[in-house]
Amino acid sequence: MVPIGAMSVVYDTYFLKFCTDALLLPPATMGLVFTVSRTWDAISDPLIGYSSDRTPRGPLGRRRPWLLCAAPPMALFFIACFAPPALTPAWLGAWVTIATIGMYTALTAFHVPHYALAVHLTGTLGQHERTRLFGYRQATGRSHRVAVGSLAAATILLSAPFIYEHDPPAAAPSASRPSLLAVCRQLLTSPAARLVTIAIFLQDGSKSVFALLAPYMLEYVAGLPSAHVPVVLAAYLTAHVFGLPPWVAIGERYGKVRGWQIALFVQSSIYLMFFFFLTPIYTLLPAYVKLSGTASMAFVLGTATGASRFLADSVCGDVIDHDESQSDQPKGGSYFAMWLFVSKVAGGFVSLVSGLMLEAAHFRPNVAQQSFTVELAITLMYAVPPAFGTLAAALVLGNFLRPTSDPKQPNCSCSCLLWTVSEDNPLLKSLL
Repeated sequence: MVPIGAMSVVYDTYFLKFCTDALLLPPATMGLVFTVSRTWDAISDPLIGYSSDRTPRGPLGRRRPWLLCAAPPMALFFIACFAPPALTPAWLGAWVTIATIGMYTALTAFHVPHYALAVHLTGTLGQHERTRLFGYRQATGRSHRVAVGSLAAATILLSAPFIYEHDPPAAAPSASRPSLLAVCRQLLTSPAARLVTIAIFLQDGSKSVFALLAPYMLEYVAGLPSAHVPVVLAAYLTAHVFGLPPWVAIGERYGKVRGWQIALFVQSSIYLMFFFFLTPIYTLLPAYVKLSGTASMAFVLGTATGASRFLADSVCGDVIDHDESQSDQPKGGSYFAMWLFVSKVAGGFVSLVSGLMLEAAHFRPNVAQQSFTVELAITLMYAVPPAFGTLAAALVLGNFLRPTSDPKQPNCSCSCLLWTVSEDNPLLKSLL
């Protein structure tokens, strides 16, 4: 995950700003590009997840061939995104669209099987070991994110053959295997899986705007010099690593779902604090106070964001274990793909709205002093959707009750982790 994170931070954080400020593509055009690419990315998730579950087990297992095949195109499309040839604006927009779609497709071909592989690696372990593994996955994915993108391909190609893959027992013959639509219906009919789907939709979809608009927010609204922006982003990314031990302890002490909720409440509070950048008091602060205060907010936000991600992944693994035990069919790839699908659909919509709002506010590339309308538009998109999205996700997770054992599945590895749902909750009825 270290090399994948190296590419992701550059791509997610700077690609939109690179296109608007360096390539001089209109923000509305880039919003449309991200919407088209995210839509395809969302559609490809279930297809790749389903194919990953149905891949025959060979010498490399079921998941590792996907990791190996995803590495070379991932590096090539990353280079294509940031090194386009000299083209007319129309052809340049087409180039960026194709490169973005290719980049997202390669990342999906890696991430979905990798998530499923992590579930299988912890299939015979306890609940806390799964939480720790997803926490380490989150930490390594955020550490060393300033490495070059080509390192991703080399590391995956060298390490994937040596990963031990603990798959569940061989599934039934292919003739009896459910179709992709049947797997989707199974996810929607599982109360716990539906709640997780709604929470992930609200959490990840609303927060996708964070990386997209972070350079704009820090440079044009917070007024930080361009040299200080990497310092704030480094504080946010470093927090994913150093914030791991306390959040793992919180998850073990209060439970995964409760820890997930606490992290979401912290994020919602921090996002609302970004409105302070628009007040007259903030403009009077010395530069070092602005930098230290913004970096501190980014650090706290980074710890909570990383925690909500790996705790969510761990809960997802428990849901997958439970549903697999009911059908004796592999569901890790398909389930994680569907959860990524709803996240990316929401993220694509937010990307489109962000580009249109920048265009409507008359954003001017490479102009340090933007109008108040532009600053307000950036702040609204940067703070409001994440704040209320994470808050809504935390309230949805309140419909989970404490874990109970299932007497019908005494030998199931996740028997102590089966989450029952409060069916008489009015909010739950309205959502489900």
